[in-house]
This record gives sequence, C-alpha cells and structure tokens, in this order.
Amino acid sequence: MDADHSHMFNNNCTIHGLDISVGLDLVGGQMEDFIALLNIFMEHHGDDMTKLELILEKGDTHNAILLTHSLRGSTSVLGMSEIYTQANELEVA
Repeated sequence: MDADHSHMFNNNCTIHGLDISVGLDLVGGQMEDFIALLNIFMEHHGDDMTKLELILEKGDTHNAILLTHSLRGSTSVLGMSEIYTQANELEVA
C-alpha cells in the first residue's frame, strides 16, 4: 500500500485487525500520513516473521525478544491489535 492508493481508504474503511482510528489519531486524522506510516511499518517489519523463525532456529532468545518487542511497539501505536496481542504473547513466552 503506497500513497498512490490513498484514494482507496477513508475514515470509514475497515481492515481486519487494524483499528484505523488509532492510527489516524496518531497523525491528527491525516489519512495520507497514516498510509505513509503503514508503508514504513511494512519496510521495517514486513519480514519479521521470517527473521523471527531464523532467530528461533538458532536458539537466540535475546534477539527474538528484541524483535517481538519492536514489533509490539509499532503495532500498538498503529492500531494493529491482533498483531500486537500475538507479539506481546511471544515476548512474554
């Protein structure tokens, strides 16, 4: 999703697992800014599950915790409640 697709979203848009109102509150209601943040999220966290699998295969729990903590923080402020919950469960496991 990039800025070119911003016309597809409005304040009444529903995406499973994403509370758009939380993200919009973060950016003062500016949908284009929220979409930009979602793009940044994808750039930084889009391959986190692959990274996490590799880290866990190595038995590196320290870096697994760091990765899930970072993912949890990002998803919390963007309104990604389901991913946040899963990352939180992984972090405390």
